[in-house]
Amino acid sequence: TCIEKLKKGISLVIFPEGTRSPTGELLPFKLGGFVIPLKSKINVVPISIWGTRNILPKGALWFRNPSNKKVWVYIGKPIEIKDLNSRDKERLAQMVRERILKGLEIIKKNKEVE
Repeated sequence: TCIEKLKKGISLVIFPEGTRSPTGELLPFKLGGFVIPLKSKINVVPISIWGTRNILPKGALWFRNPSNKKVWVYIGKPIEIKDLNSRDKERLAQMVRERILKGLEIIKKNKEVE
């Protein structure tokens, strides 16, 4: 299972929106993916990504030529799970969302974002 893999040190990437945004803005999060870190007690590392819609827009079947496109990634500080329990899905989702939004602000502030 995912939890067993995480406990063995294998990373897992979850996209909490569950789909690609047509505008590039952050969509509401689905809560299901937050059960895994809460049950495994493995910290969550929020990652902010900007520019992927220029390479693979919603509805596209294949990548556009990425050679002239830019994607920015910001890796946030880990969120500790140890004091949370399985009922804290919404709380964890809000914490992750806030960190991802902060990362997107940093990206937009420091890069020439298209």
